[in-house]
Amino acid sequence: MEIAFDPAKDEINRQKHGISLARAVDLEILGFQADDRFAGETRYRAWGLIDERAYCLAFVQLEGASVPSAFVERETRRSDVMSRKIVFDDDNPEWTEQDFRTARPASELPPEILAAFPNTKQRGAQIAPTKVQVTLRLDRDVIERFRKTGKGWQTRINEALKKAV
Repeated sequence: MEIAFDPAKDEINRQKHGISLARAVDLEILGFQADDRFAGETRYRAWGLIDERAYCLAFVQLEGASVPSAFVERETRRSDVMSRKIVFDDDNPEWTEQDFRTARPASELPPEILAAFPNTKQRGAQIAPTKVQVTLRLDRDVIERFRKTGKGWQTRINEALKKAV
């Protein structure tokens, strides 16, 4: 499976959004929507990460290849959105709260599509769960201190609690 695109469409996407369609292969898909209202083909809208930055990708599956039509970096903070001119794209509109609520996990994508996105993690059910999900209230300063340490801060809280018991 591969990512295939028209070079002219790639140039338009570069000029409009500042990113090449070729970077779609680097996307770690976290969620997607499928829409089959388009002339017998399913159009996918996926969102995910590249280097911890949010992106949205619109693509179709044609003749054994994933063919992107639009690829856009999305801002993750309201202040980022407010401080720059927003480029609207009918092929790949901003995701709404409703879109996120109805999105399906990447694990539900067909295997031939997942093959085109090697950075998308495949996670199955735990065979023997080693952790238990809980709701826990902690002081704000404790949470802020761990969050400042970056990605994986929840794991570091777990490690600190293990050392304490």
